[in-house]
Amino acid sequence: MTTTLAPLAARAALPLLFATAIAVPLSSTPPGEALGGTDGVESQPAGASFAEVLAWSPKAKFPGYVYPEMADEAYVMAGRAESAVCFSGGGLRSFIASVGYLAGMHKLGLLQRVGYTSGVSGGSWATTMYTYYKRGAPGVAPSDDELLGTPPPPEELTPAFLASIPSTSARAAATTGLLREMLAAALVDAVMKGWPADLSSVWRDAVSRVFLEPYGVSPKGPFALNASVAATRSRGVYSESDFATPNEGAPLPVVAFSLLGPADLVPFPPKRRAYTVVEATPLYVGVAGLRNVSYRDPPA
Repeated sequence: MTTTLAPLAARAALPLLFATAIAVPLSSTPPGEALGGTDGVESQPAGASFAEVLAWSPKAKFPGYVYPEMADEAYVMAGRAESAVCFSGGGLRSFIASVGYLAGMHKLGLLQRVGYTSGVSGGSWATTMYTYYKRGAPGVAPSDDELLGTPPPPEELTPAFLASIPSTSARAAATTGLLREMLAAALVDAVMKGWPADLSSVWRDAVSRVFLEPYGVSPKGPFALNASVAATRSRGVYSESDFATPNEGAPLPVVAFSLLGPADLVPFPPKRRAYTVVEATPLYVGVAGLRNVSYRDPPA
């Protein structure tokens, strides 16, 4: 269901309920068949695309409920602690710090015991790169040892050492020039779509070119666990090669991001905007929480 916020009155209160959802990939009803309607919902026409979604209220309780990743054979929880490592935001500084944390945990043999890794901004770049890099692909590190490297002692962090970072190292992404890629993406966007460039697309494309594509992660395909890939492939929507699938032994990634909409539909001034933070995993996306957001029109 798509909801548009109409212009609000001078003062209004809008309760927002965010529910976690598990979505089965889109498929189509065979010709001549239709989905039966329930609870007053009309049946879908034959041949229409649909998605099966399970959503629940943040306050609802499901005794004995098993989270999808716990029941998925592709994500083995045996031997993993019920734990999560969270990386903060902060752009390039957060990214390189997060890579250092990953390298340290890898050296200590802890990554294979962690259940989840989560990040926002630069922390999410490191989380996504580590989870989905294509081991052994042309120009890509064949192992975590090469991707993460060995954390050097402080006295060896010299300009000469930093100048010799291999291109397959995760740390190399912090030296390739994010600003340069943003300018290049802005130029391409302006040529293709006209000036001014779409800044959201520019940022997305630049981050992809610096932190994901050099490590074998395609910007076109969705990401999922292996079992999810098999389920989707059986529906004929995607082929397995379209997906980015996590590396064996990697914790389940939880990526945090903001949900934005068209500026002309946001009924409050820029300095007072509150952004919705959403968390995405390979199996489900959403935020469990209940918020009341009050809107007031700015003075005329």
